[in-house]
Amino acid sequence: MRCPACGYITFEHLSTCKRCGKQLPQPPGRRPPPRPIVRPAEPPPLERETSRATQASTPVAEAAAVGLEEPADLRGPRGPSVEIARPLWDAAVQTATPVPLPRAGFWIRALAFLVDTMLVTLLAWIGSVLVEGSVSIGGIFSTAPEAALEWLETSAGTLLAFLIGAAYFTLSVGHSGQTPGKGLLRLKIIRTNGEVVGFGLAFVRWLAQGISFLALGIGFLMIGFTRNKQGLHDKIAGTRVVRLPR
Repeated sequence: MRCPACGYITFEHLSTCKRCGKQLPQPPGRRPPPRPIVRPAEPPPLERETSRATQASTPVAEAAAVGLEEPADLRGPRGPSVEIARPLWDAAVQTATPVPLPRAGFWIRALAFLVDTMLVTLLAWIGSVLVEGSVSIGGIFSTAPEAALEWLETSAGTLLAFLIGAAYFTLSVGHSGQTPGKGLLRLKIIRTNGEVVGFGLAFVRWLAQGISFLALGIGFLMIGFTRNKQGLHDKIAGTRVVRLPR
């Protein structure tokens, strides 16, 4: 094929002249060759990583990564600003304040102590009956004089009553801070700092009750006149009695 511009003879399958580059006439029915698709050159690996890091560090990308909405300060006029509500448990923790329990007064404590005294007396009576029966049975097979048996019966009964009272107040108060009488009236013995009493301090408090009794009962009467409703035994042991909510 001859180029109409420069007259250069070239092959028919070419679309442009090899000398001048002009478009050659195409024969009828022949499709022009497809133009090559030129893809844009990719940036170097370092530039690609920098671009991705820049996009991921934006507030919009950070919100999208965790499944949240676009920050309100970047949305602009596209929508109204919505205040994110705090979790209910967070508000409850911030607003919750410990409420001090009311102190138990003289009369309700006296009623609880009366119930405990009746229970201890009943247990001591049952123990004395068992001791009396044991000494009587033993005296049948013994040659000891009658006076010795009576002394043994009295001593064993007194010791058993002491152990019953010590175990009753120490174990119940040390375990839950409540004797049966105080538990019946919703009272509890705690330390002055609010901690539990424990068995050791419960035993000290029980011994201090004896001091309050020996002081003509003044140690118990102090409950009605002191500001913290503490008896002498409470002050010695560092405890106080509070009323539990119903």
